[in-house]
Amino acid sequence: MTQPLGELLVAAGLITEAQLTEANQQGTGFDLPSALTRLGILRSDNLVQFMADSFNLEIASSHRLTSVDHAVIGLLPADLAHMYRAVPLSRANGQLEVAFSDPSNRGAVEEISFFTGLQVRSLAAAPEPIQRLLELHYPTVSGAAQLSPGPEPERLAWQIPQASPPLPLDFSDVTRQLESAADSDAIADLLLSFAQRYLKRAAIFVTKQGMVVGWDGVGDGLSKERIRGILIPLDAPSIFAMTNDSKIFFYGEMPETPINRRFLSAMGDLKPTRSLLFPIVVGSKTICFLYGDNAAQSPERQRIDELHRLAERAAEAFARVIQTAKQQRGLRAV
Repeated sequence: MTQPLGELLVAAGLITEAQLTEANQQGTGFDLPSALTRLGILRSDNLVQFMADSFNLEIASSHRLTSVDHAVIGLLPADLAHMYRAVPLSRANGQLEVAFSDPSNRGAVEEISFFTGLQVRSLAAAPEPIQRLLELHYPTVSGAAQLSPGPEPERLAWQIPQASPPLPLDFSDVTRQLESAADSDAIADLLLSFAQRYLKRAAIFVTKQGMVVGWDGVGDGLSKERIRGILIPLDAPSIFAMTNDSKIFFYGEMPETPINRRFLSAMGDLKPTRSLLFPIVVGSKTICFLYGDNAAQSPERQRIDELHRLAERAAEAFARVIQTAKQQRGLRAV
């Protein structure tokens, strides 16, 4: 297993344990290299050379970073580009060259490879040019990354549909539609449209590399832009962390924790009397959450049971879509 970048830097005497801790506390939006250079702990050129030597990688030259193949930009969703501070540079022979400010992040490489269906060749790059490329090719709206189209059908990114399907008539109707849903977008849209029958507010959050990321929401005071701006760490106490660990849905008054308070504030400062959070689990992994509440009222218990069963059906639909995408990638590789 590759030794973490922070540990390598400490072992090499380039930073101290205290400096590593300070950098890791910079919060969401900063990977370790970005935090170290932002704090003035390390120079970008020294850090990039160290990463290239440590992980046997090529450094992305200035020429490569200023001559990006625009045809490959759309292969990588903007949310992933910003989350992993990664920019695709070129594509050839089934391989995608991607410049990372932190090329040691194997999870980032694997997820980008999964979404694009291509083998990823990592290049080391300084945080500053990566930031400029992100601003140029993946602009943001209200602090949240805009989503760019990607290849189909293998990419399972949660793109927001242009139009919602008709509201399902009943539970049996929506479960039938889930059985035939062609992609994750259709599944997510069915979840939200049905949840809105019984809840004043409903939202979907996806899990990515230890974070919960807002994707879409409907109801009182919610908008796609508001939901997309929500990021929640899974390593701090919250209803998301609790539900992710137990794999059991939450229903009740939200516990008083800093993360829960921030979440409710991000949702619009309306504190519900009771909240619902359903984990949608494929295999042993929670891939997303369905959140709902009725603002100042409590959802009815019989409706909760129906939503719980719907979340289980959605998990089956996601598993089917994921398996289909894997099979299609395997056929293309033959």
